[in-house]
Amino acid sequence: MKLYAPLNSFANRRVDDMPRVPTTLRNSTRDSGKYESAGLPDLDRLLERTLEDIERAHVIRDRGSQDFNKLWNKVCKGLEHQKNATSFEHWKSASLAKKPIQAMEELRKKAAALWVERISIDRQKDPALGVECDNAFEAAERECENFEAKIKFEIDDIVEVAIAYWIEATNARKDHDDLRCLHALIECWRNIGKTLSARTESEAKSDAGGKQGKALRDAVATMVTNELNALEVTKKMTDPIHLLGIVVENIQRDPRQAAVLARYNAQATSGKKTTNKPEHRILDTLIKWVTAKKPMYPELVTAFERAHHQAHHAKNPLRHK
Repeated sequence: MKLYAPLNSFANRRVDDMPRVPTTLRNSTRDSGKYESAGLPDLDRLLERTLEDIERAHVIRDRGSQDFNKLWNKVCKGLEHQKNATSFEHWKSASLAKKPIQAMEELRKKAAALWVERISIDRQKDPALGVECDNAFEAAERECENFEAKIKFEIDDIVEVAIAYWIEATNARKDHDDLRCLHALIECWRNIGKTLSARTESEAKSDAGGKQGKALRDAVATMVTNELNALEVTKKMTDPIHLLGIVVENIQRDPRQAAVLARYNAQATSGKKTTNKPEHRILDTLIKWVTAKKPMYPELVTAFERAHHQAHHAKNPLRHK
């Protein structure tokens, strides 16, 4: 005897089509603020417990995130503008999707501007400037080629949506609309549940990079720092890409140091074949290291800035007295 009709597709599923078994209520004298197959929890206690779990998700998962009160105030401002939690969630999703698109457009504009500059200079009059422009344009081209248009989000992005639904639930509770309160809490817990999932891709990459690649990363940073400190700087090195390119070339002349760069490149690319050259990838990495707002290697940044200043001084000694 068939208990239910076979399901041909998800679209054809209905509540009554799904297999079920009888359930019974359990005896429970405590009110934990959650449904425990017993008496219905007090809504106010449920709201309190939900709030505790929202803050717990923020604290446990989001390393280095902003203060919880600041995050809450940020949501209040956004919710005031969007009027309700559903519109806030849609707005949040759309804003996250815009970021990679805008980033790609900025990279293309940057490459286009460098191309215009590249073809407009007089190379016979200033060949060094021509080399600088070529290097800058090639670096911009590589940035465009290597850019991955992924929608990246942090745990706090999800927590913000949970907060918005919690606020809507508490408003419904104060208006004695308990059914709306429960439905808003369902959406709130849907987002809290996302924070309890396996680590996000960015978290996983961050942890893996921090553990597996740290030794090689440190070795590369030390080599570059030493090379910058020992470098004989000339006026042709005012372009940061050209300056670091010379450093990479010098390092590659030493077989042992070149081997370290090769191992680092293999680790960074997971051994996969890529279209751009290893020295270009190393150069792109160094640019990120020396321009980061919170540098991983302050000594490297200091050595780079010193060499870069020396190059400008060599080119315009009177201006840099």
